[in-house]
Amino acid sequence: MGDRPYLRVDVPKFIREGAASCASKSVDPELFFPIEFEDTTGKITSSYKDLQEAKKICSACPLSLKCLEYAITSYDLGVWGGTTDQQRTNIRRKSTKIKLRIHLKR
Repeated sequence: MGDRPYLRVDVPKFIREGAASCASKSVDPELFFPIEFEDTTGKITSSYKDLQEAKKICSACPLSLKCLEYAITSYDLGVWGGTTDQQRTNIRRKSTKIKLRIHLKR
């Protein structure tokens, strides 16, 4: 795994226990995490090895919804439940806006 500390994330219990049914168990874990690199200007950016493939694997996994629920509350990096950390940030924002609207209507 080299020097990629986010790949040493604690695997949630539900994944350890359900690993036999998880589609990602036989796949290189780096597929699910962004790779950081420095561009020619010195700016550090990140990209996924194959984001669409990671999402495809997640979509076929019976644990996908549990992974998404976990990732929304844990703020972990990487593809969880077929979503990237940026997509989950957007989900959290929308959820907060909806909760606020409901609260204001009371």
